[in-house]
Amino acid sequence: MALQCCISEVKPNKQHNNHPYKQQKLKATIIMARQNDEQPQSVVPSTMRVVFGIIMIIVYVGMGVLLLLNYFDWHTQLLTWLRWIGWLLALTLLCLYYKKSREES
Repeated sequence: MALQCCISEVKPNKQHNNHPYKQQKLKATIIMARQNDEQPQSVVPSTMRVVFGIIMIIVYVGMGVLLLLNYFDWHTQLLTWLRWIGWLLALTLLCLYYKKSREES
């Protein structure tokens, strides 16, 4: 049914030339639309996006942990303070999460 709607909307009017190339392009579009309607939708792209998202979260969290552990051996005063603040923030959030999970159970 969707194919019939598309064909009825693409009728050439007097403003457009009936050039053979345009007619061939219209036929190719109709064939592609028909093929897309016949094939079932694939779940692979959405699954791959989810897997990629999980991998990127792991990479970002891992980089954050490496920075907090001073793995890259950056010795500046600002980064030292940021590491202390980061560890205190992480410890505070972990304690709050632990306290909340104990209250729920």
